[in-house]
Amino acid sequence: MKKLFSFIVCTMVAILSLSIATAASAETDNSRFSTKLTNSVESEFKAFGLNPPNSNSVVNLTKNKLTFAGQATGNTLYSNSYFQGKSSISYSITNNIGTKLTVKVWNDSDWIFATETLTVNANGTATGTIKNLDANALYYLSFSAPSDFSGYVQ
Repeated sequence: MKKLFSFIVCTMVAILSLSIATAASAETDNSRFSTKLTNSVESEFKAFGLNPPNSNSVVNLTKNKLTFAGQATGNTLYSNSYFQGKSSISYSITNNIGTKLTVKVWNDSDWIFATETLTVNANGTATGTIKNLDANALYYLSFSAPSDFSGYVQ
């Protein structure tokens, strides 16, 4: 009976140790993205984060250009600012790594379907125009991982 009790205790300690190691590994993985600040034409703001933006940060594209840059190994990055003000926007996005980059334009009122999906070739730049946006709606961007990118919408 004593051996059985010792075996159960040792097993529980081993399981607990593995759980702690897994949690530490997950935390380490989430910290493997770098953050950069970029400048817009008129002001400085944080260009991206791990969550969609909050309503406190909105760039009016009739007055400012939304610039962004970021790097991530395993996390989708989001613009930290919404943008609004135009029904047609132009974009330029440079992908600095050897895999394609998927960029999605999201309307804040639709969390299921992206308004537009853009693909930037490996080590390439994509430019273009997105039309038929609601000038009064709030939009934001998401960038698939792995990523190393920069660009703007205006």
